[in-house]
Amino acid sequence: MISILEHIEYLMAGHDCVIVPGFGAFIARYDSAYCESDGINWHRPERQISFNGELIHNDGLLAGSIMRKEGCAFGVANDAISESVASFHKQLSVEGELSFGSIGIFKIKNKNIVFVPRRANVYDFYGIGSFSMRPLCAAELPGKDKIDGNWRFSLNKDYLKIAASILVLLVLSFVLSTPISNKKGQQEYASMSTFGISSEGAFPYVSEVKELAISLPPRDTDSVVVRGYKSGGGSVVDNDKYFLIVCSVLSQAEADKFIAGQSGNYTYKVLAKNGKYRVYVATGNSVNELMKLKYAIADDYPDAWVHYSR
Repeated sequence: MISILEHIEYLMAGHDCVIVPGFGAFIARYDSAYCESDGINWHRPERQISFNGELIHNDGLLAGSIMRKEGCAFGVANDAISESVASFHKQLSVEGELSFGSIGIFKIKNKNIVFVPRRANVYDFYGIGSFSMRPLCAAELPGKDKIDGNWRFSLNKDYLKIAASILVLLVLSFVLSTPISNKKGQQEYASMSTFGISSEGAFPYVSEVKELAISLPPRDTDSVVVRGYKSGGGSVVDNDKYFLIVCSVLSQAEADKFIAGQSGNYTYKVLAKNGKYRVYVATGNSVNELMKLKYAIADDYPDAWVHYSR
């Protein structure tokens, strides 16, 4: 059974009148925000919901909402409305009361249906509430007294102790977190090398040169020694630390399947380590030994890469 109550609540949020065919109409009246005569108490805007049992014709608004939500025909939507209205009347006649979600409550009083709207419902204008605001001229400033036309400020001694403690902690944290060297002549300068002060003036000189390990692509004139590039062109040496990888899988079976599907004239071997199986075609003792080969086989294996294995 399709529940029409959620459709009525949804439609009331954006419409001033929602008719339930055969039952009645819910009507929303807008009350704007206002201030009481004292100028202090302000009241939020509200929508007051009322009910008119005389408006029972079908304007199609409720049926259209059901059709969009349930994806059904107009006749099916009207049948759902009729079934719900029949259950509403039955509950009122048996129990004498009908709760209508966030909209309100229906009660039977003196054989008449009485609608009591809920004060707290979804139509609360985005949480805006009533409030009180006193004018500044009437407000008394706390923490000071006026004597002979002059203002005298009084401070809480406990607050002063807390503020002084915080100030001491801040100073100590700054002093302890800033290292200061007392050794003269041992200042260090920011660089990749160790600097000192020359005898000719205040100019740094390099006292120690450190080598940077940066791998560069090999030049055409470099001498490259690789093993295993093609069958007959050398053998793969297992003791080498650098491997030219063409495939990386998670099992030996996948590695064997990859090798079986290759048609190139390469020496394929598998490096199994740390749960990974890497298929390589060459080894070497340095990166530069394999970089030139990587570019040479780019047509066959554009994603090949050099792996270092300890």
